Amino acid sequence: MSDAPENHFAVHNALLTKRDFSERSLLIHEDINPAPLIGEKLRYAFAAPLRIRGMDASLVNVIVEVES
Repeated sequence: MSDAPENHFAVHNALLTKRDFSERSLLIHEDINPAPLIGEKLRYAFAAPLRIRGMDASLVNVIVEVES
């Protein structure tokens, strides 16, 4: 199934709408550059989006701890 205007973005809506849950069950983080982390052993990764009522997107701060 393609995700296109012709089918009203069916895949996008299936993954991201709140139809069956009070919260969205999947978050997509786009345009993240993981290059500095290649070869590193990750200990933790946190993503802290701004939660804005009625909005479907936000800036996110990503914080990663690597083993030294």
